[in-house]
Amino acid sequence: MYQLDEKKKNMLFLACFCGLLCWLWGMLLYGCSEKEFWYDEMAMVGFVCGKRTIPELLRIYLTSEASNLPLYALLLWPVYHFLPAQEFCLLQLSVLLTMGAALFLGLFAWKRYGKAAALAVLALCLCSTTVRNRIGTELRAYSLMFYGAASSMYCLLLFHEKESRKRGAAAFVSLLLLVFSHYFGVLFFALLGAGALLMVLLGKKDRKYLVPFFGAGGIFLPWFIATRLSTDVSAADFWIPKPEFMALPGTVAYLLGGNVILTGIFGLAYLLLFFMTAKKKRWLSVESFLLAAPALVLSGIFIYSRYISKGGGLYENRYFISILPGMLLLIAGAAQECWDLCAKKKWLRILPLLFFLTACYKGNQKAGWEMNSQARDASDSSDHIIEQGDAEQPDVRIVALSYDTIGDYCARGWADFYLCRQGGLDVEVLFTKDPGLDGCFEEYARQGVQKIYLMADDDFFDYDGTDYIMEVPENVRRLILFERAQ
Repeated sequence: MYQLDEKKKNMLFLACFCGLLCWLWGMLLYGCSEKEFWYDEMAMVGFVCGKRTIPELLRIYLTSEASNLPLYALLLWPVYHFLPAQEFCLLQLSVLLTMGAALFLGLFAWKRYGKAAALAVLALCLCSTTVRNRIGTELRAYSLMFYGAASSMYCLLLFHEKESRKRGAAAFVSLLLLVFSHYFGVLFFALLGAGALLMVLLGKKDRKYLVPFFGAGGIFLPWFIATRLSTDVSAADFWIPKPEFMALPGTVAYLLGGNVILTGIFGLAYLLLFFMTAKKKRWLSVESFLLAAPALVLSGIFIYSRYISKGGGLYENRYFISILPGMLLLIAGAAQECWDLCAKKKWLRILPLLFFLTACYKGNQKAGWEMNSQARDASDSSDHIIEQGDAEQPDVRIVALSYDTIGDYCARGWADFYLCRQGGLDVEVLFTKDPGLDGCFEEYARQGVQKIYLMADDDFFDYDGTDYIMEVPENVRRLILFERAQ
């Protein structure tokens, strides 16, 4: 009878585990169906759109986009060129990576802590606006970094238990994905490597444990050297302002989806695991790493950005997504500890369970609200041009004005995706970074151009000529219409 009861418990757990994964998948697909690309996402489209080849794409990341890494764009290239021109289709790459990360986090929590932790970490992914809206349904490399961090931790956990070639190969692939995802992924890779090296130096592990790190690092190093030799981009040129002290708790709150309850839970979980680790003197453990990683990364980047960097800093909330998997596992581990402590008086489990479910409900509600309140500048502008029905006429021109090189890629992405592929227009767009439009418009006037659509911020361009009269279409941001003066 006991075996039957245990079997039912396992079946119920698996049903809940798979149910939470399916629920997360459904929410991500819903988010994709409501999504509109914003500035940085349009720049990502601009990197891969048109007739751009793989070598040309790599050249972009060696020069003007050298502050980022190319793997996500390389994975996106075939998706963009072979799937329909819909946000839903392009975002399936991020959805796939996010679902994989959630699965690895659930398996890690299950294996390391228990079933309650596994369900807790999946529930955290489900209710986090960061996981759902800024990782899973965003066309940027953060989903790859999230996946790389989660899969690396799980594969290294397995490799730690048994140093087989198969597990070592899996750890190598995961670390390779992590190290080519984002430079904050490289930072997390370095932390993992430092932990592994420490265990080898203290005689806890064999030197074979370092092989996956040397393999992934050895492949990454030539690329890193090539970027330093090919670009003028440096951390000193970054636009990010110096952080204030309150930025630290703000970053924790951001990573946990802006959920005040979850942020409080994280603080309590951090203290609980710290005291449990200290009590058991498990200083070389997974828990020690989970405790150290967010503290080291957050404090290190804060100190560099506030006191060391002479130019722009590196302290941007979304960059810290590399430490989010560890933070979620830390909460899940503490949840398992609380669950086990209430084993003798099971009715006490109702209190933390209700508290946790309330946090999840509020997070899920906030994630849905954020997705439904996004701006639609890109599609509104393209829809207005398409609705006019004259964009392909010989006396009509479209001009896209941008601030800088990345803005130029953004404009090219907007034109190729929203106007040409999605809108079906066969038009040429003039891309310029010069806000002074007098000379350009005078030339258009000599050519007999009657109408010009300008895609730009209304406070960035400068036109003092008399050949065209400016008009701002109603309810359409970033699109200005110029019609020939009579």
